[in-house]
Amino acid sequence: MLVLIVAAAAAQTFDLCAGSGLTVEDLVFEFFDPSVATLIEAEYFGDCSASGKVVLPASHVIASDFGEDEALVLTSGSLLLAETTVNSADSSGTGHDEPGIPGDPTTFDAARVDFIIEATRSTVVSFTYVFGSEEYNEFAGGSFNDAFQLLIGVGGALDPASVAGLTNVALVPGTTQEVSINTVNRNVNSQFYRDNDPSDNNF
Repeated sequence: MLVLIVAAAAAQTFDLCAGSGLTVEDLVFEFFDPSVATLIEAEYFGDCSASGKVVLPASHVIASDFGEDEALVLTSGSLLLAETTVNSADSSGTGHDEPGIPGDPTTFDAARVDFIIEATRSTVVSFTYVFGSEEYNEFAGGSFNDAFQLLIGVGGALDPASVAGLTNVALVPGTTQEVSINTVNRNVNSQFYRDNDPSDNNF
């Protein structure tokens, strides 16, 4: 079982709200090679407007990292903010009063895509992700600590109330730290950080 707690010009967004034409099954299936794995079940936990698919122009930072023109995007605010590559101090999402990570009362507004796949050709499944946050750079090192988790387990069923038995494999390379604005920023593990705040001189 996997739990993915994973523009310049003319990006398009498709959220998971009714009427968008996009289901969570469509979203997950689109990013798997069906010759490698079969999607058994998928479920989304979070506000429908916070997550979905972004079709990217070649100039978008995620497109350059992924080498792809589409990305599955999970946010704790608004999916529409994923259309831009620039971190603007006056951009903000919307609080959704959604629960956080199960068992962690310090987190809020988690967006989760949970899915079960069955490997058909290989025992190795790989993921590429980009972590970003509107809290950079002003809150890095502070109490507003946005974070990302990619949780993996074997067997079991989808459970919105628990992540017991799952292991977070989205760690800062060479450490046991989860990926967050406090563990990856311009001062800490900066080799993994791209500063795109226009108020900084190096933008």
